[in-house]
Amino acid sequence: MKSSISGSIPPGLTNVKDLQLSPINNNVDIFTYQEMWLATKHFRPDLIIGEGGFGIVYKGVIDDSVRQGYKTIEVAIKELNPEGFQGDREWLDYNPKLSDFGLAKEGPVGDQTHVSTRIMGTYGYAAPEYIMTGHLTARSDVYGFGVVLLELLIGRGAMEKNKPSQDHSLVEWARPILNNKNLPRILDPRMEGQYSIEAAMEVGKLAHLCLSPNPKSRPLINEAVETLKALEVNEEASPEGVSRSSSGQ
Repeated sequence: MKSSISGSIPPGLTNVKDLQLSPINNNVDIFTYQEMWLATKHFRPDLIIGEGGFGIVYKGVIDDSVRQGYKTIEVAIKELNPEGFQGDREWLDYNPKLSDFGLAKEGPVGDQTHVSTRIMGTYGYAAPEYIMTGHLTARSDVYGFGVVLLELLIGRGAMEKNKPSQDHSLVEWARPILNNKNLPRILDPRMEGQYSIEAAMEVGKLAHLCLSPNPKSRPLINEAVETLKALEVNEEASPEGVSRSSSGQ
């Protein structure tokens, strides 16, 4: 599990015990491999929720059986692929990160329009043109952002192999529904009453644009952000607030 470590780690702290005892990490929970092994029920295959260039991602539960007195919490645990090329530097520079999202963050530069690279990233989030050609642009990341929007709206993972084969990919399953403006019938029921139907439709429209097979049809990420900000302002200003749900009431 990659913990968020505050600041740089001084020389000499080379193992988990040293990290746990160091005063600079008194606000960080650091776990041993044994604890991660217990949290994932011995890295059980049916708890795998994803796989990318870094390695396999498991769903885990940290509770009293893993660490005595620990409050139960669900976590995502990454197991580094020792034969991979991603992650080693991240584990060594111990800088806090939200994620390793953003494949295009290292380019393109100058007058280049794309970066050619080996295929990396988590399955289900990579843009189709990147998978086909290895050409990476800023709009490739917009596609991944669209997948995340869709996950939030529908309450499903990007790839769910426990579903019928034609429904493994969230994007492929949802795209026809978004195109036909039938989003309300597939919205995550757990969000009932937390949004207006108009706002949900606008977010669905934005996700559909971000997921366009044609990269040039996707908005720029700053345009997507401005759209979401405007929706937030409108929702707060609405006299009905967010009491209107997917039923339209």
